[in-house]
Amino acid sequence: MKSEYKNFSGYILAGGKSSRMGRDKAFLEINGTTFIQNAVDILKPVCAARIKIVLNPDRTDPVSKLPTKIASIFDLHKTRGPLGGIHAALNDCQTEFAIILAVDQPLVSGALIADLADHALRSGPDVVIPQSESGDFKQLCTVYNVESSFRLLDKLLSDDTTSVSVLRFIEALEDREVFSLEGHASDFENINNPEDYDRIKS
Repeated sequence: MKSEYKNFSGYILAGGKSSRMGRDKAFLEINGTTFIQNAVDILKPVCAARIKIVLNPDRTDPVSKLPTKIASIFDLHKTRGPLGGIHAALNDCQTEFAIILAVDQPLVSGALIADLADHALRSGPDVVIPQSESGDFKQLCTVYNVESSFRLLDKLLSDDTTSVSVLRFIEALEDREVFSLEGHASDFENINNPEDYDRIKS
């Protein structure tokens, strides 16, 4: 592990309801490994032991099934979806950068995470966000500069009457770096329902 990676912590967003899947996606398996353990393994080469799982405080039942020695934290804003999870992660983070990874992206590679981290180290932006060749942003596989991004997000979420999406938050950050997914196109598959899950397994 590069010595520079001491500036990175990893956070796995695992607080979704998985309503379309019908069961908790965190504990689905790929190649004999649960999605949640797979996400931990993806982040370890960059984040070492600085990995935590972000959960919804209304759903504490998964805690007992989480990977051993991996701490968990809870959303501070219960009804803000993934953005609430990002906020909890940035609030908790003690390093310069936070890597955010949604649990339902099991095909993301460790090589991509390292590439994103290296990009953040070179340019030091508020956020590094991957973009596919078709122009889609991968909003839940990102690297944030904790100090600058948390300050803005905390302000955005302080108004409970205003709806804010993850993309709107990212677009509001002044220094954004787009990372081209050329060479990493196969890292992303949407896993929303049993059909999606069957497809990636095959």
